[in-house]
Amino acid sequence: MRRAFTAIHRRSENYNVKMTASATGTDSYHELEESFVHDEITKYFDDITLVGKGGFGSIYRAHANDTGMETMRPPPHPNGRLFALKKVHFDSELAKTMLIDEIQNIKQSKLRSGVRYYGCFIDDATGRAWVVMSFITGLNLLDVVKTVKLTRHQKNDIAKKLAFAIVECHSHGIVHRDIKPANVMITNLTSKTSDVLLVDFGLSCNISKCPISPKCTRFRGSPGYFDIHDETRHGINAGDMTSLMRSDWWSYGQTIVFMYTKMELFVDDHTKVWSGDYGSLTAPFLKHIPTRLHYMLSRLTDPSLSPLERPTPGEIIQSVTKSS
Repeated sequence: MRRAFTAIHRRSENYNVKMTASATGTDSYHELEESFVHDEITKYFDDITLVGKGGFGSIYRAHANDTGMETMRPPPHPNGRLFALKKVHFDSELAKTMLIDEIQNIKQSKLRSGVRYYGCFIDDATGRAWVVMSFITGLNLLDVVKTVKLTRHQKNDIAKKLAFAIVECHSHGIVHRDIKPANVMITNLTSKTSDVLLVDFGLSCNISKCPISPKCTRFRGSPGYFDIHDETRHGINAGDMTSLMRSDWWSYGQTIVFMYTKMELFVDDHTKVWSGDYGSLTAPFLKHIPTRLHYMLSRLTDPSLSPLERPTPGEIIQSVTKSS
């Protein structure tokens, strides 16, 4: 991780991340689709329980039976039968493309995503696909902020680890495009070895495919957390890799401001009308944020600045590292 930080800090002005070979899209859609199992999910998993819903699918917790353990690739650890299942539509070419994109991006984002892919089951009778992933035990940041009184040290640690998670995700050629408190998982919060993981890659984009991906032109992340200068509404060139990556950092800024202050920088829960920027925060809220972060966050969350005018990833990493 130190090497990743050093490389990105030295080239912070351009943020030209060197992508790995896996980010070039060498795995064909055809090969991936051939690995799908066309059968009823209940033949392979027991105790399927709904644990969450999103705009593009529902998440279930389930235990794999012996048949399921033998079918999944790569083979799971024999003692670990608990998995997360994401149920999504599989009834159109767009849905199929989005599903395969998500699976490939989960596989390419490696360890920091916190999710490992084990297979996909297609129920032809219902037109649903079930993506099998590792089950993460912990709380998302939205629930943590609402239910746990975090110490200053814990907040600083989360801000730093989330920044590094984004750096590593980008280094594998993946732009998440939906970073928000609900998509940040915290594990082992009470211990010194807690980790911060990105989840839900449903809207993620492989950088090499962004200019042609229907997800990049037709869908965007959650209002307020998704960059107001996004490519569909404010003219970011979908082929401009630097701007696309910077959109994740806008979301990062909104997320950690919420973590520190318990306040979102937009107010209407229904319309999500933009209400202001970091400068609109008053002293009672600002006191919860480390002084070293004030300048960086004021620029990172300023809606009047274009993505290229905001802090570079190197500047962001440097700020959150010093504040820890």
